[in-house]
Amino acid sequence: MGKNTDGAQRLKEIVKAAKNPAQLPTILAIIGPDSVRVERAAEFVLSAMVPDRLSHSGTVTRVGAASISTSKLELDLRNASLFHPLRFLLITSCQDLKVADNQSMANWGSALPDSSKVILLGEKLLKTSPLGRFLVKEDALIELEEMKGIELRKWVERECARENIKFESDQVIEELLSVTNNSPNAIAKAIELLSIYLDGDPASVEHVRTLLTGSAEMSDYALVDSVLACKEADSQSLLRQLLRNGSNPFLILSALSRSWNQAHQVAALARAGLRAPDIKAATGFSPWLISKYLATSSSMSENRGRAGLRNLLFADSRLKGRSAGPEPVLSELTWQLSRRGPAQRGT
Repeated sequence: MGKNTDGAQRLKEIVKAAKNPAQLPTILAIIGPDSVRVERAAEFVLSAMVPDRLSHSGTVTRVGAASISTSKLELDLRNASLFHPLRFLLITSCQDLKVADNQSMANWGSALPDSSKVILLGEKLLKTSPLGRFLVKEDALIELEEMKGIELRKWVERECARENIKFESDQVIEELLSVTNNSPNAIAKAIELLSIYLDGDPASVEHVRTLLTGSAEMSDYALVDSVLACKEADSQSLLRQLLRNGSNPFLILSALSRSWNQAHQVAALARAGLRAPDIKAATGFSPWLISKYLATSSSMSENRGRAGLRNLLFADSRLKGRSAGPEPVLSELTWQLSRRGPAQRGT
């Protein structure tokens, strides 16, 4: 494999060689200024190496760099698994690696078996550190450069295409770039929110301004993710923040309803044995959404999913009937949805 290639080209080389794990670096680092592209690159590599890894929960382990024990991890990686012939360790926020851990991991390249692969993800990694020097020598450091101008605009167009978002005019992209301050992380989240709210309708400048201007609307993501992850206290706190910042209660309910319905569908299909490509064919959801909902599908039982749908309908009726204020209605709904069991109140 060629030396001194740019990040995108090196990534393609690694994916091309993915069918033969022995040809791949034991340790690979993917760094860049935005987490969305770094995570996508890692997913690109993993999907090429283990196409059906979603059905093998033990294949991929994910840990944060600040809390690792390199001696324990090395011992685990040295031991072969009877159930998973190829295993991956993803270490996030590699810029937070301690000096001693950086030194220890520099020796992993020759110590680990071909069946164990380590992928470091983060914003940066010092090239003059022991691990950095090893990765540069092995051509195993992928650096994603900051996107600007036309490159960033084309990336936004591709992201929108991934979520099946169409535009009323080119000005929509300019507005999207403006409200997100050209941040790929913020752009990716904004596009997800647009996809949920638009539900197939073309995006307009007014949609972007209405849904994405201000922290209240942008925080809808955090609330939905917190509810699906069964984080009751966080969900209540985020809901109060949204309402204090003036977010429309019906938009909050709409986001919760659409996401819950989608997560319920994905979980049901996963329980039936379908994999990500089959779920995409059955639902039409984007790969990104499917991956997101599969990550929480273990807590979305059939009973919890159905109870949540009933609770959403009841909350919709109460909001429209004005039988109670928005905050108590949504607070009760959020409590119900974020519980692991099928909690219900009201009739």
